[in-house]
Amino acid sequence: MSSARFLPWTIGMLSLLCHGSQSRAAEATGASSEQKILNRELGEWSHTCTQLKAEWTPQETKSAVIGSYRRILGGRFVQGKLKASDGQTALQLDTYDVERKHYRRWPFHSNGQTSEHIGKWNPDAKSMTWTGSVGGGLKSTQVDRYIGADTLATTLLIKDADGKVYYHLTSKSVRTQ
Repeated sequence: MSSARFLPWTIGMLSLLCHGSQSRAAEATGASSEQKILNRELGEWSHTCTQLKAEWTPQETKSAVIGSYRRILGGRFVQGKLKASDGQTALQLDTYDVERKHYRRWPFHSNGQTSEHIGKWNPDAKSMTWTGSVGGGLKSTQVDRYIGADTLATTLLIKDADGKVYYHLTSKSVRTQ
């Protein structure tokens, strides 16, 4: 990148970083009540997954996934690094967007898939429901229900507008550290 093209990018990034450090210092530590919800994800987790029979999975399969979740970028994001028993890996970023007033998630998979999800916390059910579009007119709904401090039950469904199920996953996750 030439120095002439690099300068506006540098000024833009510095402006963003400086403005963000002043206006969002309180929530940068993960101390807001919304950010504290995401603290439930922190630590090392063992996920036991079952992919149920659906359009993309003609037969039921089971897999194991290990995940490590920590706060990054001044505490504003929770980063998850995941590795499945078949060698697939993923990176996941979660945050609470104070301007949009909802949780946001971006998963990036080693197979090239990526998507964006909006989360809604239900304090009575101790669950987070993530919804999003995964392309091709398909919608995803994932419900993460916390069963105590160190156990999580998850259901993920990907369906088309007619309700046809393309993917159905359930998992039980246990915090190991």
